[in-house]
Amino acid sequence: MWTRGSYRSFFVVILLVVLGLGILYTFTKTDKMGILVGLVLIGLIRVLSHPVLVEEEKLQGVLTLQGTIESLDEGRFNSRMVIKDVSYEQEGKQIGLKSKVQVLYDQVYPIVCGNQVELIGKVKPSTKPYNPSDMDYGMYLKGQGIVAQIELIQLKEVIPRTTIIHQVRTSLKAQIEEIFNHKDKGLVEALLLGNQKNIEEDVKTLYQTLGIAHVLALSGLHLTVISMVIWKLLGRLGLEYSKRNQFSVIGIWLYCIITGMGLSTVRASIMLTAMLLVRSIWEEDDLLSSLALAAFIILGMNPFALFQIGFQLSFGAIVGVAYQEVIYSYIKHVLKWSKKRLRACRVVLPSIVLTLILSPILAYHFYEVPVLGVFLNILVIPLFSLMIPILFLIIGISFIVPAISQIMGMGIVALLGCIECMGSYLTQLPYATYISGQPTPWCLVLYYSSLGFLWIGVYLGKQLVIKKRQLGNYKPEKYFVIASVFSLVLIWGIAQIPSQLELMHLYVGQGDCCVITTPKGQTILIDAGTEKSATTLQRYLKYKGAKRIDLAILSHPHEDHIGGLLELIKEGVSIGQVAWADTKAEDEYRTKLINLCEKNAIPLINLYKGGKIQVEGLQFDILWPDQGRLTSDPNENSLVCLLTYNNVTELFTGDIGIQTEMQLLKELPDVDLLKVAHHGSKNSTSLKFIEKLNPEYGMISSGIKNRYGHPHIFTLERLEEQEIKICTTSDQGAIKVVTDGLTYTVENNLQEDK
Repeated sequence: MWTRGSYRSFFVVILLVVLGLGILYTFTKTDKMGILVGLVLIGLIRVLSHPVLVEEEKLQGVLTLQGTIESLDEGRFNSRMVIKDVSYEQEGKQIGLKSKVQVLYDQVYPIVCGNQVELIGKVKPSTKPYNPSDMDYGMYLKGQGIVAQIELIQLKEVIPRTTIIHQVRTSLKAQIEEIFNHKDKGLVEALLLGNQKNIEEDVKTLYQTLGIAHVLALSGLHLTVISMVIWKLLGRLGLEYSKRNQFSVIGIWLYCIITGMGLSTVRASIMLTAMLLVRSIWEEDDLLSSLALAAFIILGMNPFALFQIGFQLSFGAIVGVAYQEVIYSYIKHVLKWSKKRLRACRVVLPSIVLTLILSPILAYHFYEVPVLGVFLNILVIPLFSLMIPILFLIIGISFIVPAISQIMGMGIVALLGCIECMGSYLTQLPYATYISGQPTPWCLVLYYSSLGFLWIGVYLGKQLVIKKRQLGNYKPEKYFVIASVFSLVLIWGIAQIPSQLELMHLYVGQGDCCVITTPKGQTILIDAGTEKSATTLQRYLKYKGAKRIDLAILSHPHEDHIGGLLELIKEGVSIGQVAWADTKAEDEYRTKLINLCEKNAIPLINLYKGGKIQVEGLQFDILWPDQGRLTSDPNENSLVCLLTYNNVTELFTGDIGIQTEMQLLKELPDVDLLKVAHHGSKNSTSLKFIEKLNPEYGMISSGIKNRYGHPHIFTLERLEEQEIKICTTSDQGAIKVVTDGLTYTVENNLQEDK
């Protein structure tokens, strides 16, 4: 489930697993263990030799390449095309790629899927997650089989080439547009064709908040419904068992091809094919064998699919189905519930079990769990399972009797409207979503171990009863239940271990933002970046499991320092109080802040030189501005505060310049860490200032290739002259300081040296 940062740790884990299995094989000498060791080694070799790793180093600079458009996607800022069957010129030779490439462009071109194109483009550097809460987009692309992103310079040639499949897809899309209005058209396209780009953003957000967004992704639910319809229809026609399975597989893959062979659709098709294949061989369902076969095929094609949340959720859901069958069987045969209670159990149990299994995956990737999803999926999954075949029926009728299809379509529109209205109401309820933070790997291991122990215990107890073994009062399941509970207690125990103070200087582009997490879990903000960086900030707060901001300290009312906080207030994030130095100067962002705080009943505290704030063991001493010496320059009026935690100190300087630094010289103490003023501007961080402070580290927050040239070379030279270790967010990503008040460590998210 590692999806962020370098994946080198994944290889270390694999090597440790191989070593452990090898030692186990040495002692057991079993054939099964030998096969397992061999398969793991093959998998490791497959990862290291996969085209997305081997070919990545070959693609550099400006290239002329040819290929076939596999997919098109219009984004908010640019459009993307994924090209397969790629070849490019190098030293007069044509070199083919096994991987795909993603081309970024910002103009409108007369292109459709299936067209062959020739273009000139520049290879972009590999995308890195600059903050610990950022999505690892580079790993996501590898999971899609995409080796590189290319910025389009020139589209040289387009060779029109449409297939029958494309024509069928276009025809289906036209019928959907004919029957449904704009708003519902997007939902229907997603349900039938897997195209989510026409879903309105507020509707998509609503489904995500409710925990039912999975019904919009063309995956297991849709293909299961299609295969079941085919299977039952063929059964009515009298076809034998194996033939029905074969035709179901054909139907699944035809639908997969028509809908564009998206990754989630292909994954679901492989899984269902494996299940139907196993069913044909043994004439019964074996979910775990089917699961293993499907995983072997998918990971054999692309091992990086393992890091995709879609892969994890899909396989987790199948494990959940197998898990709830064991639980249900135990309830039926061992606990011997009545038929009435068993029927209720059949309805409720799948949703509860799936929630238990999938929630940690959602928490790991999104840092929150939709609580309502537990209950809504009980209603939504059967509802959409019925809606999907009806939609296919409506589209089929539209080719023959359009009027009837439009009347039937009105019923679907009304149903979707009811779901949206009910969902909008439910999202207003408290605790509709639980912000969990990202669980640690150890907690995940213990949690799934707990579920595993419970499964083994229940399975053994059920088997003994079914086989009617006479063991007296001996119940082996109780020992596994005890182990399960013990694992959960360990998770609770880990959560109680006192944590250290953490300061995270986030990368928010050309802005400033530091999030402080206290040992007892309080959240303090020092500046909040730009309005555009509010999403980054909110995602990080969720990553830490922070449900509110207890205190926000703002240096001065410039957009690159307070814009993010304004957006968070608008979005309803709970904020305890805001502290700043109000200079009374008329300013757009000053007015916005005052109005928003008044509207949302957020206390706004004025702090000037001599002021103090204490939170747990932290102390913030305000060194500037002096209320009697305010200037007309907001930067020079920046709130300068000294954070002290036992013996560790950091000075936050806002955007002050050399003029203010000179006024502060007499009262400055030695500090361990310096938040370098004004993003590393040459007009700040004078030599006298840093000589007086004598910090070990200088933290600079600046945007990549910003137009101001921050941090300035003169500032960097002054810091280096004093042998100060420089950390810049534009080069190294977020900078994390962890301290117990006596010692501290400094790390950066990209694990790179300046």
